[in-house]
Amino acid sequence: MSPTVQKRVAHTLGYFGYGIAATGGIVYALRHSAAAAAAPWYLLLAASIGCAIGTHSVDYHTNWGLKMLFYSGFIGSFSLSILPLIQMSSAALIADACLATGCSMAALSTVAYMAPSE
Repeated sequence: MSPTVQKRVAHTLGYFGYGIAATGGIVYALRHSAAAAAAPWYLLLAASIGCAIGTHSVDYHTNWGLKMLFYSGFIGSFSLSILPLIQMSSAALIADACLATGCSMAALSTVAYMAPSE
């Protein structure tokens, strides 16, 4: 595999890992918060869409900090959106979701590793 492909795969998996870890950390920290679970869904939807558009519109090479700020805002709003689902579900369901996410990322990583370098 060429160094360019290795660098791209490493960056992609790094950002995905950051998203998973930050989502898990935020949900874990706020798991007993009634105020966080009662956040209005329409504000969380607007924040998620706004931060996703902001992340997409900012250039990675010229303004990395702002792009990461938008990405972190998206992760935070998404974490608050799924918090009530996490509070209502069982640990087995959460473990199944983690397993499915891990298998999906392993499959995507395998495809990226086996792809032609150009």
